[in-house]
Amino acid sequence: MQDPMTCWQALFVDTRQLEQKSFTSQDPALPASDELRLNFMFSCQSVYLECISVHDSPQPEVLRRLCPPSTQKLIRVNLQQLLTARRTIRRKLKYLPVGASVRRKLSEFAVKKAWDVVESTPVEHNTVYLHFRMLIIHMHVFDERHATNLTTQRSMEEHEGCWVPAVESSIESLESKRLTEAGTCSICLEDLVCGGEGVLMPCSHVFHGDCIKKWLRTSHYCPICRFEMPTS
Repeated sequence: MQDPMTCWQALFVDTRQLEQKSFTSQDPALPASDELRLNFMFSCQSVYLECISVHDSPQPEVLRRLCPPSTQKLIRVNLQQLLTARRTIRRKLKYLPVGASVRRKLSEFAVKKAWDVVESTPVEHNTVYLHFRMLIIHMHVFDERHATNLTTQRSMEEHEGCWVPAVESSIESLESKRLTEAGTCSICLEDLVCGGEGVLMPCSHVFHGDCIKKWLRTSHYCPICRFEMPTS
């Protein structure tokens, strides 16, 4: 049986703003003999799209768009730490609703840009500022057969307050389990590895722990079957 839903995810970095808002300076608060300090600012806006594939159109029809509040993360390293900054950035960007492979590519891109700036930094400057503005798009596309039911269900959810977060106690009480088969986390689209750990919703759907907990702090519905978690 064909899966009624396909998932797609993309991350975009605003390279124009990276050039405009990245700069070097002389920070008088730092000791004159201190080595170069680097500040990585990551600003992230996520967009969740629920769509229906239309038979006579190459583009899906968007039913609903969710834009949670944007998030920011500042990561500071010195010049010596820049050599291993990829690992640091990957670890500190775990809050992003993307998989490990995307975080790895983002960290590599950020460090490469940092080295480019470092090489052109005036000798009298001791601080580098890099601003990475990102847009993450998550698209869930349902086939046309499910259009009527899905549209009706979504209309009811909008009326009843779909984007109400689950209570924190219910999120923290979710059960972790050892995975006995491989799969895909439908939030970040990364692999659920056989033998690895996942978090089990009461409806029996499994996700990465960080992914489902972040989702439930925005919406109390399971992203697959719309099972409702408790709300305050």
